Amino acid sequence: MRRYRWKVGEGAAARLFESTAPTIYVLFDAWGEYPVTVEAEDALGHRALATGTVSIIQGGASYLEVAPAEVQGGGVITYTAHALNTDPVTMTLALTLPLPNGVTYHAHSGSGAIYADDRLTWQGEVAPGREITAALGVRVPSEGSGRVPITATVTFDVEGVIFQRSAAAYVKYQEEHPQRYYTLPIIRK
Repeated sequence: MRRYRWKVGEGAAARLFESTAPTIYVLFDAWGEYPVTVEAEDALGHRALATGTVSIIQGGASYLEVAPAEVQGGGVITYTAHALNTDPVTMTLALTLPLPNGVTYHAHSGSGAIYADDRLTWQGEVAPGREITAALGVRVPSEGSGRVPITATVTFDVEGVIFQRSAAAYVKYQEEHPQRYYTLPIIRK
């Protein structure tokens, strides 16, 4: 594509952008739903139009990090939930990170984080510009076969607005009976 034209918002408050990349970054002044229209134009002048809606909610940024991305059977995977308050006011946050299926608890960390009933929880107030993290370490089974995904999902509740983030790591098990190739000499009489 040669050029992108963006319209974010509607009416007199609409903002127009032009870029050569298929993404733009926009700062919004308030929470709410904003209509977005993008027009893409190729080198021959052909144009395509797409529309959608961007939802800006209170809270800031959040993600679920996993390390390592792949582990051997019997190893440990750590899932770390991050929540950043980008609002100018303190907000109430709660997070819940259940133990993924097929693993056992290994450890947890994070100021104020509690592990009970097969789940990691954290709740409290987050000041403007502050980030909270809570980590859950899990041990994967020693025995298995193939390459198996272990997916965790954290649920965030920011003053009644609920959303989730997921992340997966993989367990790579050793073959029980690896194929072996032997070279045998040929003996002629």
